[in-house]
Amino acid sequence: MVKCPACGFESPDGASWCDFCKEPFAKKAAPPEIPDAPPSGPSKEVLARAAQDAALARDLLRSDQDKIPAAPDWLRWAAWLLLGAVVIFAMTMLGIFLAKRSAWEDDAAVSRRFEQRP
Repeated sequence: MVKCPACGFESPDGASWCDFCKEPFAKKAAPPEIPDAPPSGPSKEVLARAAQDAALARDLLRSDQDKIPAAPDWLRWAAWLLLGAVVIFAMTMLGIFLAKRSAWEDDAAVSRRFEQRP
């Protein structure tokens, strides 16, 4: 039997940790310290690669600007008119629904009044 150094509980031989407090019997070794490297800037290869990437990105942006067509003005107007028509239609339908709902509630209130009469 192995006695736990933390709580004193006896665990069976060959156990890796205490059955009571779960304290490991063999402590893990601390990770080795990595010596601090002297501060240095990026290498010439890294700087050259970054310059190449920036140039490539700049070229890609320039090449896309010529190929993207602008939407014609009539299409923009048509889209805004369609959106306005949809909004007006939705508001009209909402108004009709609320008006009918109000009428239904009024009819229900009137019918309840008639039901209460002797």
